[in-house]
Amino acid sequence: MQRRADDMLRGELLSSLLKRRGISTEDGSADGSSSGGSSGSLSLGSPQQQAQRQPEPEPEWSLPPFVPPQPEPPAVAAATYLQQEQRQQEQLAQLQQLEQERQRQQEEQLELLRQLVQQEEQQQQQPGSAPPSAAAAAPAMPAAPAVPAVRRRGRPRKSPVPPVPPGSSLVAAAEGAAEGLAENYGAAVALAAYQDTLSRQPLVDVSFCLRAKLDFGTRVRVVGGHECLGTWRVEAAPELVWSEGDQWRAQVKLPAGAIVEYKYVLLESSGGVRAWQSGANNVLAVKMSEERIELFDTWQSNPDQALVVSDGGAASKREGRLMAWAGEMMSQLSAQRQEMRRMSLELAGSQQELREARERAEFFRGQYAAKEAERKEAAAQLSEARALNTALQSQLQDTTGALKEAIETASALLQQVDARGAEIRSRRRSRAAAEEADSEEAED
Repeated sequence: MQRRADDMLRGELLSSLLKRRGISTEDGSADGSSSGGSSGSLSLGSPQQQAQRQPEPEPEWSLPPFVPPQPEPPAVAAATYLQQEQRQQEQLAQLQQLEQERQRQQEEQLELLRQLVQQEEQQQQQPGSAPPSAAAAAPAMPAAPAVPAVRRRGRPRKSPVPPVPPGSSLVAAAEGAAEGLAENYGAAVALAAYQDTLSRQPLVDVSFCLRAKLDFGTRVRVVGGHECLGTWRVEAAPELVWSEGDQWRAQVKLPAGAIVEYKYVLLESSGGVRAWQSGANNVLAVKMSEERIELFDTWQSNPDQALVVSDGGAASKREGRLMAWAGEMMSQLSAQRQEMRRMSLELAGSQQELREARERAEFFRGQYAAKEAERKEAAAQLSEARALNTALQSQLQDTTGALKEAIETASALLQQVDARGAEIRSRRRSRAAAEEADSEEAED
């Protein structure tokens, strides 16, 4: 019964303490009237039970770590396709730039060809120069024709570029071919490009040999449309040197693939012009594969008697060489057309690939935008969870501190209660002993 009274006292003290701290029991009663004296109240048990109890570890309040969402493969693929699209756009820009440069060069070459055709037409409309009169008919090729020492008339048609000379059966077919090429845009571009590439071609050794019996002191020069032949300027043209057999020789270097007009000029010993070679301009076509050419001409400028020897091989006529040159030009035209067709196909393929890449990029942009929205939403949830975690941790710290303080206060009160109970029991024992002593004395 004494133990029950102690338990009731402890319950009342603990209930009053918890009420002061703002902590209520389940039913709000602390009178210990229920069975066992602990229903609806906080029973701490006897001092022996309290001594046997072990302090329970406090639970750790923490939220699970938040793992941010990892980028999905479509996002990585979208970035890859964006890089591919950028590279393809750069390649397309380079192709367009090359195409514009090619078109510009083609326009310049076409304009150059038009100027050549106009110059040729103007020269054809002008009256022809009178050929110089010859003293005697020219003998066969082995014999050297005699040339009288009189001033002759007739000057060549000067041309800044190598056109095809009219009025000669040597180049009649070449004139028709040139007109056909002028009507075709691709052929005109190829011809102009062909002339433009001459400056980058290797040089070919060309040896001029004129068979003519001339008066003592007469000088001979070969004048032509190329800069190596003086560009139709007599004072800048190379001079031929006499050798045995009444042969006059000179050696120059001409670019491979060139077609050059030229004529021979007789000069006085003082350097003044004595006579120009009569007839149309001589035409020399230099092939791409040749390394050395020897020309054997006569003063009468007869195409049938003029011979050309290439690389020490068999002799040929200038007309055949000119047609061969035209064949090479047509071959180059065909190759250029094939190259342009190939580039057009490549450009079309690149444009198709670019369109497909753009479509794929748009698709992956949409997926990337959706993943980016999900990432932002997850980041917002993470921020909200962190804020809630911070608030819960702060509240937990406050609650834990209050609970610790309440437990410490309750422990101090319980110690006081135990001390007071021990004092009461001691007094009771003393009183009982005194009463027992008094009763014994009374009996005695």
